Amino acid sequence: MGAALVTADPVIAVDPLAAKRELAMEVGATHAIDPMTGDVCEQVRELAPGGVDHSFVAVGVEGVAEQAFACTRDGGTTVLIGQPSMSTTMRLPIYDATQFEHTVLGSNLGAAVPALHVPGLARLAAAGALPLERLVTHRFGLEQIEEAVAMTASGRAGRVVIDLR
Repeated sequence: MGAALVTADPVIAVDPLAAKRELAMEVGATHAIDPMTGDVCEQVRELAPGGVDHSFVAVGVEGVAEQAFACTRDGGTTVLIGQPSMSTTMRLPIYDATQFEHTVLGSNLGAAVPALHVPGLARLAAAGALPLERLVTHRFGLEQIEEAVAMTASGRAGRVVIDLR
């Protein structure tokens, strides 16, 4: 949504689950790739010759982070968002990172200062520019908390909401 909001092009979503690729297309992706259908970087570079300017890794999986780095152009930025287990590591070609000035950035809340940034995001959501409700794929009551946690852990959900009413 954010990439579409700032008119990035192309916006490429990569996910093995068809439902998540479809959701990505609904909320602003211009292309969606199933990583099970071939070399992801080849497919990305067909859409963005030379690689993408920015890649965002929303899962804390070593191989996915390495793949995103490989799909990012020289001088581009790979942003790691997904939280892995504390022992997860990744291997990067140091030569490529230094020679081609590739930035790897860890992100926790996107470096946002909630008191400063949340009101602006809330205004965008209220204006319909960020249709956040479309990301919610499952709702559970508090009495279903174990089911909600299992759904979240399964990787099949978009956003899971617990209704406290």
